[in-house]
Amino acid sequence: MLARHTCFCRPKVKRLADQAGGSAQRVLRLAFLTEKLSIDAGELTDKGVLNQRHILRRHSALVEQLYADPPGDRVIRVIPCPPMSSQAR
Repeated sequence: MLARHTCFCRPKVKRLADQAGGSAQRVLRLAFLTEKLSIDAGELTDKGVLNQRHILRRHSALVEQLYADPPGDRVIRVIPCPPMSSQAR
């Protein structure tokens, strides 16, 4: 299932990363949760607002995989194109 998401998402995320104005706007790694966020676990409020602290705590293993070097098996990596030099434009 991850392969299907990877094939679908990688080109789209790569295009966004290539167009990003700075490193803070660039997504270079992502992973999909395998289960829905839970109101009972405090990840969502009744109004559908995300509780980032609870999400990070409950999915800490996946977050660690995102930042690991090399990243975990469930992580999709995107390698952006290097910026064009002023001469190439």
